[in-house]
Amino acid sequence: AKTIRNDNSSRFGKYVSVQYDSHGGIAGSMTETYLLERSRVVDIGEGERNYHIFYQLLTSAEIVQEWSLPDVASLDFLTHGGCVARVDGVSDAKEFCVVMRALEVFGLAVEEQ
Repeated sequence: AKTIRNDNSSRFGKYVSVQYDSHGGIAGSMTETYLLERSRVVDIGEGERNYHIFYQLLTSAEIVQEWSLPDVASLDFLTHGGCVARVDGVSDAKEFCVVMRALEVFGLAVEEQ
């Protein structure tokens, strides 16, 4: 999501704990996902955007029509921060193609995507 500070801010974090055996080898690990800033998930600050994928989805006329999605300007959770338009140097349509290609690389069929 776009924030005042940067264009790709994560609202979630990960904590990785690694356990070692007496020889210094990895014996186990645990990864915990946690919410960094709950307030930013619930309320978008002025000049910020929500998750990039929402805007990217709405650039695909095919998906908008197939899923009967409304225009981005009518969605409060996307317009609340006042940053509905483009982000300088970022093409939501091109980034959406990158996401879709990545899903293909992972082996997801179009129906699953």
